[in-house]
Amino acid sequence: MSELFKKIGKAYRPANIASFRRNLTKTLIQTFFFWTIFLFSIPGILVFTQNHFGISTFYSKAYLGIILFFLGGSIGLSAGITMAYFGKGTPLPIDCPRKLVVGGPYAYVRNPMAIGGIIQGIAVGVYLGSWLVLIYALLGIPTWHFFARLSKESDMRDRFGVEFENYKQSVRVWLPRLTKYTPQI
Repeated sequence: MSELFKKIGKAYRPANIASFRRNLTKTLIQTFFFWTIFLFSIPGILVFTQNHFGISTFYSKAYLGIILFFLGGSIGLSAGITMAYFGKGTPLPIDCPRKLVVGGPYAYVRNPMAIGGIIQGIAVGVYLGSWLVLIYALLGIPTWHFFARLSKESDMRDRFGVEFENYKQSVRVWLPRLTKYTPQI
């Protein structure tokens, strides 16, 4: 199984040398497409399906959904900006950071973008009052944890070696640290 993740990990390509402005622009475009597909289009299809088949809903908590969406979005956007600035790349695997990113939200949790995206998915479900959208959002946790994370970490281990291993041992995947991670020099 680890060989499979190593092969998938080879799909990761470090970004070409570019300015922060260019990497930030690419990151924001990627974010727009991610949100359009995963936070609007797929939930829209799920709500249509839910209504078509008469699947029950719950009372929408629009205000809570909006708050959660902005919370998750701010986590994800700050992680993307940090990646563009310090990592000299973008969140997209074929344009990934050239440097290991351990600052900003990454100093507290290993993949704040996954956490932010899942919070946003839950927010959309709460806003729409949709059980199907909530289930879809929660399925993002095992999907990311058991598939995306393994290939990503295989690539990072290959590219950043001991620096990544030290980071991995100090910063958890899902539960943020209470103190900022500082790499040992």
